[in-house]
Amino acid sequence: MAYAFCLRFDAETEAAVSAVWTALADAGISEDMLQLGYAPHLSLAVLDDEPSQDVVEGALTSLPGYGALSLQLGGVRQFEGTSIVWLAVDGGAALTDLHTRLLSLLPVNQVRTHYRPNQWVPHVTLQMLGNVDTAMALVAEQWPAQVLARAIRLELVRFPPVIVQRSFALV
Repeated sequence: MAYAFCLRFDAETEAAVSAVWTALADAGISEDMLQLGYAPHLSLAVLDDEPSQDVVEGALTSLPGYGALSLQLGGVRQFEGTSIVWLAVDGGAALTDLHTRLLSLLPVNQVRTHYRPNQWVPHVTLQMLGNVDTAMALVAEQWPAQVLARAIRLELVRFPPVIVQRSFALV
C-alpha cells in the first residue's frame, strides 16, 4: 500500500477534470483515472510506506489552517518517456510553500523521488495508460488554456484502492 497527501478541488474544478476523464474513457483512450475511484486531485507527496501516526498528526493538524489555495490549471503535458498525460498546475509561492512545509514534516527519505523538494512538478493526472498523442489532442480540444481553481481540502489517502484516511478543509 502507498499513501498520498492530496489537495482536493472545488466542485466546479472537480467536475471539469472529471468531464475530461469521461471524454477520454468514452473515446476509448483511457479510463484508468475513472477506475481509480477518487476525485480529481493534486498529490503533494506520495510515500510507499505508511507514515507514523505522529507524522500524520503533525502534518494534518498544522496544515489545515493554511487556507484554500487559488490555482491555475492548464497546459496539457506528458511526462517524457511515459504515457502519463497531465495538466500543469500553477499555484505560485503559496503552493510551493505548502509543499515545502508538508515535506518538512515528513521523513523525506520515505517520499517518492518525484515528490521531493526541487523535483516535484505540480500536476493533475488525466491518464496513466493510453495513447498519448490521441489523449493530448482530445484534451487540447476540451480544456481551455487556463482554468482558475481552488484547492479546498487536504486528504491523506491509502491506495490501491483509494481509501481516504483523513480529510480536512483548508479554510
